[in-house]
Amino acid sequence: MKFRQVEGPLGEIDKMNLKDLVVDKEYIEFGPQHERITVNKYREIIEKYIHELEQNNPVIQKLKSGKELNDDEVKTISILLQSKEPYITEDLLKKIYDNKHAKFIQFIKHILGLEKLENYTETVTKLFNSFIAET
Repeated sequence: MKFRQVEGPLGEIDKMNLKDLVVDKEYIEFGPQHERITVNKYREIIEKYIHELEQNNPVIQKLKSGKELNDDEVKTISILLQSKEPYITEDLLKKIYDNKHAKFIQFIKHILGLEKLENYTETVTKLFNSFIAET
């Protein structure tokens, strides 16, 4: 028998309690073809694309220089990012950055390194720690 337990030298049964290595990959679907890749890979593609736009897109350059965008500029950049691969939408950004409350432009600022966004786990931990400190 392959998995039979064998008794040790003192008549005891040797037992091993080994933990299984579990790797959980999260996938995301995007675009009109419903392409499916891992969240980490999609995040890399998005960040690379936005950094490429940083070189020649006046709206991204304005944002990078620290100036606020008006509603038309936000709409323009939103349409641009949604219209071509990797088909970036606010809902997709909320999923891959695990932040349900941030707005579209906050994600772009985060990618450009202008603003730090906390994910859900960081937010809950921070709130829990402040609750514990108050009591």
